[in-house]
Amino acid sequence: MSKMESAVQPQLPAVPSDITPEWLGSKLGHKIKSIEHRGTGAIWGTGSKLFYTITYEDDENDDNHPAGTCSTLPSRPTHICIKGVFDPDMISAQPWTISLAQREADFFSKLAASLAKEKTTTIIFPKGWWAGTDSQQ
Repeated sequence: MSKMESAVQPQLPAVPSDITPEWLGSKLGHKIKSIEHRGTGAIWGTGSKLFYTITYEDDENDDNHPAGTCSTLPSRPTHICIKGVFDPDMISAQPWTISLAQREADFFSKLAASLAKEKTTTIIFPKGWWAGTDSQQ
């Protein structure tokens, strides 16, 4: 199964503190040393966006490879937006938000990549690194 295939997962992060280097590393397929919130750190809503800077365990930081760049594997992100419904109170009050998040994850994991390859579309999609759903997120 590719990283962009939507898969039923045992548990997705319910709150921002559930997003750990270990969890994110398992989704990206790389060992992550640390993650930290970037800038404002979050945009809250029915589909909240959390912004992180990633430091990988094998990052090279020298004159030729400054901190924050992916010198060893340029195909992996150093800055990432993680989107989800990270508010259990909102889910309790508005349970339909789960279906919105699930549909969006399915769209980006199953349709966006194939649509972006078609010559007939002018839609620009953000790079997706992983998408997944569960019954609570």
